[in-house]
Order: sequence, then structure tokens, then C-alpha cells
Amino acid sequence: MTLQDFEPAALTLEGGSLAADGQALLSGLPPSVSAVEDPLGIGIFLHFQAEAASARHVFPCGVINQLDRFSACHRYEPFWMKAMAGGSADAVPVETQSLVVLREDGQFVLLVPIIDAPMRTSLLSLPDGGLGLVAETGDGAVTAGAVTGLFVAAANDVYALMEASAESVMARMNTGRLRRDKALPAFADQFGWCTWDAFYQEVSLEKVREGLESFAKGGILPRMLILDDGWQSEHELPEGNRALTAFAANGKFPGGLAPTVEMAKSEYAVDTFLVWHALNGYWGGVDGEAMPGYGVRSVERKFSPGIHHYHPDGVNWWGKFVGVVPPEQIYR
Repeated sequence: MTLQDFEPAALTLEGGSLAADGQALLSGLPPSVSAVEDPLGIGIFLHFQAEAASARHVFPCGVINQLDRFSACHRYEPFWMKAMAGGSADAVPVETQSLVVLREDGQFVLLVPIIDAPMRTSLLSLPDGGLGLVAETGDGAVTAGAVTGLFVAAANDVYALMEASAESVMARMNTGRLRRDKALPAFADQFGWCTWDAFYQEVSLEKVREGLESFAKGGILPRMLILDDGWQSEHELPEGNRALTAFAANGKFPGGLAPTVEMAKSEYAVDTFLVWHALNGYWGGVDGEAMPGYGVRSVERKFSPGIHHYHPDGVNWWGKFVGVVPPEQIYR
């Protein structure tokens, strides 16, 4: 089926019931939930109103009707997501980022929690068997009392449903482009190698050479290489967090990264050399004493209750604090 032939179900919200072509998808929605039209006509957005502003809300979303089974993508730690399937509503995992439900009548329902600044949202199952929408700012000093935080659509063709719904969600959020609208980089078709699983943080110029030589002996060479964690200049601060101390590579890469890149390209025919780094400098941020002039401030690491559900000790990863560069200095 093409998107030109795609016919999504018409959704209506009335009397606490979200229905598709007259069939209830969600029932028991509170009166504080209202519908926001999808200009593209694919689905509907749900708006949730709280009694008072807060940094975190858990809004009831009602009960999923005729659930046969579901597939969910959920965040199980701060940086990763994974898939999960189940056959009952009470199995929908905490921090669900997208949820596809197959109903007993063969219809598919897609639920996508979205960002509505200053809040981000996720789904989870509630103790009463219903579905809940978690809306949170991530900062106790930033509060909100309402959020348009959930997109819902339904159709008989799940593949067309996903593709069409992506358009609606991105049109609403306007934060990026769809995959089909982005140029595919040439290295996507190259055989590649990432140094992480071979050497972890012990990677060095010589270990990169060792890895490439092992490929050469096997008769195949990667055309794309990712130098992962372990090359940056960083150290452990008294607070326990490992922080960036310089932009240059550490001593395991004599002369900086240039000799490693040159070796990989000239001796082993690597075409594309990519380098990993953390967006905030390093796992524990930036060491303000080692890199003065950037206005670095130490911020206590905090994760949402959803992350603590999976990793109660997550705040202790890489230390309890992060050296953060303020927005006005990031350009440097």
C-alpha cells in the first residue's frame, strides 16, 4: 500500500472515550483531556491539563480496548532504547517512547509520546491496568501545568500507519526532518569497524593499527572506521566524575589524531574516519580548572524516576556531578 492509498481511521474524543470509526480505542480518559486536531488528518493529538503546575506529572490515558498484543520501544537507561513485546496492557514498560497495539479486530493503534516544551513525555502502565503519560521537565525549577503530549492514530496497515504518522508528529514538533528528506551519507554503504568492542577505553594508535592489521590478514578491510571512547584527554575529579581536560587527544595518540588518521587511510585504505565524543565534553562534563574561561559550573547529575526504575544507581555513573558549559559559551 502506498501513502496515496492510505486511509487512516477517523478519530474522535467524546465522553472520555477516544474512538476510531466508532470503535473505542481508549476508554476512561479524564475530562481534563482534550483533542487537538492533526492538520495532516492522520491522527489526533491529546492535550492534558493538570490542576497545578509541576516539574512532573503522570496523566491517566484510559484503558486500551481489545488489546491483543503490542510492540513498544522503551528507554531502559539514559542513552539507549530497546524493543519489547507483550500481550497485556499492564506489561507496557516504563519510559515507552512509542507503542504499537494490535487490536483483536485486526486494527493497529499507534501511540507516540512527544515533546511539548518545556516537557518531554513517555508512556507506562498504571497499577489499575490503564495507560499513563509521564510529562516532565527534568528540572525541579521548571514547571508546567499542561502539555500536548500524545499522538494517536489507527489503521489496518501498520507500515503505512508508521510512515504517515511520522509526518504528522514532525509537522507538529517541527524539530527536524524525516529520514527520507535527509541525504544518505556515502559511508552508510561501506563496511565499517568501531574500536569499542575490541579495545574499549584502552584504545591507542597502536591498537587501531593492530585491529586494522587483523582485518588485513583476514582478507578484508573496513572502509569506514569509528574511533570510539578512550582517545580524549580526561581525568577523574575529586567528586568522582571523569571530565574533559583538553581538546587534544591523550598520550596514547602521539602527535594527536592526525598520525592515526593518516596511518588508517594510507596503509589500510580507510576512506571515512569518524571520531566519537560526548556532547558535553566527556561523561562527567568539562573540568573547569583544566579548561578555564568557559564558565564551567558543576551540576548534580539527576535522572528521571523512569531511569531510576531500571538503574537505581544511575546517578553514580561517572560521578555524581557534571561540569557543564553554559549556553552562552558553547559556541567556543
